[in-house]
Amino acid sequence: MRSGGVAGASLIAEAVEAWHAALRIFTEADQYVQWAMTHENLALAT
Repeated sequence: MRSGGVAGASLIAEAVEAWHAALRIFTEADQYVQWAMTHENLALAT
């Protein structure tokens, strides 16, 4: 089930924050696949 409106926007914002936090751990040099997947998720969400 998808959330819309304010609730959905809040969930997307929370996910974007989590992906940005993950990028502090997943570095391009050390964990390329996770780093790339995290960037893809960010692109899809924004």
